[in-house]
Amino acid sequence: DQVRTQTDGHAFAVVSEEGGRSVVIACNQAANDCGIQAGMALSAAYALIPELKLVAQNKAQEQEVLKRLAGWAKKYTPMVSLQSPESMLLEIRGSLALFGGLQALLQKLKQDIHALGLQHYHAIAPTPTAALWLCRHHSGHIAADAAQLHTELGELPVTCTGWAADTLTRLRGMGIHRLRDCLRLPRDGFARRIGKQRLAELDRALGKAPDPRENYQTPERYVARREFLFALDKLDMIFNGLEQLLRELTGFLCGRQSGIQKLRVRLYHQDAPASVVELGMAAVCRDEQRLASLLHQKLEQLELPEPVVAVTMESGLLYPLAGSDGDLFDDAAHHEVHWPELVEKLRARLGVRAVTGLCLVPEHRPEQAWKYA
Repeated sequence: DQVRTQTDGHAFAVVSEEGGRSVVIACNQAANDCGIQAGMALSAAYALIPELKLVAQNKAQEQEVLKRLAGWAKKYTPMVSLQSPESMLLEIRGSLALFGGLQALLQKLKQDIHALGLQHYHAIAPTPTAALWLCRHHSGHIAADAAQLHTELGELPVTCTGWAADTLTRLRGMGIHRLRDCLRLPRDGFARRIGKQRLAELDRALGKAPDPRENYQTPERYVARREFLFALDKLDMIFNGLEQLLRELTGFLCGRQSGIQKLRVRLYHQDAPASVVELGMAAVCRDEQRLASLLHQKLEQLELPEPVVAVTMESGLLYPLAGSDGDLFDDAAHHEVHWPELVEKLRARLGVRAVTGLCLVPEHRPEQAWKYA
């Protein structure tokens, strides 16, 4: 996502080592417009754009992003499973009525993932394994009819299974290029020559065998780090990166049905110590606009010693946050500003100590029976 959103018009590509050679696995729009595509050898990419900028693939960072995305996706369904190294499974049958049907849910997912600065590929199928295989072949494929699943899977190339290279080589040597060729073989012979595990995968994909998945368990706190491709000194660009983390945070909180009262943001510099911004809410909160407004006000007051190279965001303790009932005759014009929001805005502008409350203390003398909270 950073390669696509932080490159300011320059041609950038992410490269990885595959089989002893460097290969492009992703690029931004500027590079794509010049003919660079995923899977292209680095030497061929340099021939098209000699000044191409490179970013090495960071698999550990990709896994962290995938885990955070799984926590964020809990706001759509409680059943989310990670399929390492690049996929995530959502059980959406129970969520269709809530979001107004399949197409409405897919549109909502597409918009929200785009707002996070990410690109995604998706497929819908009655079984998890079938959904994975269909997604690897063609994004947007919907195989909602279980009766047609056998035919639709049969059209897929065997490479969509993600099986080991030696298995795929053995299948090609047998003249097998699509899954329908596998399904036509005698089961005993397939299990003996290719393996019982592969036969079991075919059965799970077709719904002939159970396909249970481990449900992802979200952590007790939200913690995220984002590194920038360039050192940033403009508030708007720094806040844009933090805003995407805030969207992740609010999705995480929605899935946990919780809110927070404290949020800490660290801005890292090349040589100077990290700058720290702390938010303290007067009431439990998970509203994205409210958090963004407070964070922006805090950042405006911050003097950065150096440009920012990375940011981290860490939530405080999570508190249960129940949903509010709507009003049949809801009139926004009659709504007043909730007092905790007013307190937070004043504290963000004037300082925490400038806006305080009062509380009672056990004291028989009236003039001593209170203190600042």
